[in-house]
Amino acid sequence: MPVDSKKRLQYPVNSQKRKYNPEWEVKFPWLRYSESEDGTYCSCCYAFAKSFTSNDPLISAPFKDWKNAIGVKRGILTNHEMTKCHRSSMVAAENFMLVTRKEKESIKESLNRSYSDRVQKNRDALCSILDVVILLAKRGIPFRGRWDKSAKRDNGNFEYFIHWLAKYDNNLSDHLSSAAKNARYLSPQVQNEMIDCLGEVICSTLVSKVNKSKFISIMADETTDVSTIEQLSVYVRYLDMSSVINNVEVDEVFLRFVPLPRTDSATITDLLIDHVKREEEILLAATNRECLPTLSDTRWLSRVDSISTLLVNYSRIYDAISEVMMQSTGKASHDASGFLRALFQQFSLNIS
Repeated sequence: MPVDSKKRLQYPVNSQKRKYNPEWEVKFPWLRYSESEDGTYCSCCYAFAKSFTSNDPLISAPFKDWKNAIGVKRGILTNHEMTKCHRSSMVAAENFMLVTRKEKESIKESLNRSYSDRVQKNRDALCSILDVVILLAKRGIPFRGRWDKSAKRDNGNFEYFIHWLAKYDNNLSDHLSSAAKNARYLSPQVQNEMIDCLGEVICSTLVSKVNKSKFISIMADETTDVSTIEQLSVYVRYLDMSSVINNVEVDEVFLRFVPLPRTDSATITDLLIDHVKREEEILLAATNRECLPTLSDTRWLSRVDSISTLLVNYSRIYDAISEVMMQSTGKASHDASGFLRALFQQFSLNIS
């Protein structure tokens, strides 16, 4: 291996009565003497040269021709210093020393920084796009709208606001002009995914407030949207005690629409309970709340309530049906007579 030749006091003499001169290292700082081979190498080219042959002196083979070491025309050391390979190796060696002394970024650090910058720019662009989604959602503005149907106009409200914002957002403008067509985050699918993510965040925030309340009620209503899809709108009413100190407010919030496979009462009930437990986690977090007792399995209590209502209004119902029977003719009078007879017989049977 190359060693510092200044440490040697004597050097071997060759057949031409010549030997290595350590003073050459003053003029050529890159020169290193190999004690084992009695020859010299270029330390920079030895470590950093990219293209050379197996017999190149000073690089792959030791240089021993001391007679032709220096000189304007035949000096190997002088001519080597002027080669393109040596110059590029010197630059590489200098960069290596700068990186070692932490005065310059390494290639790995530079690539990592470039990657981090690119990731941050993509995130900033995505945040700008998300701001447009939030704006349209808050204002209730359709994302595509009727403009999608006309090739001569802007492609919907969403892209219109995106390009409008890009006039003032340089990062978004660079993203739109340089990003690949399949990585611009502007497709209807990405828009829907952003809306779904925003909905999940909003629902999570609302549910966390609901779970802090001691009193809640869950409400649902079956509706049909413009595309004739049956869905269940889920609401929660709860007692909000966090808004004003020593005061409470009843608040009602909408959670989400749940698709309905069928519209019968059993399906709606099962779907609502399952959704609230599994998706919203409201009831699971509220197991210590007071709940109203359910009706008995035979539902006799509900039947007693119905009979009690009929008992209280029996005279009024009887008078109204009697008046219809006496003042009407034909089928109406016949039906009223049947109602009176059934009312008298069944009510007498139930209370006997």
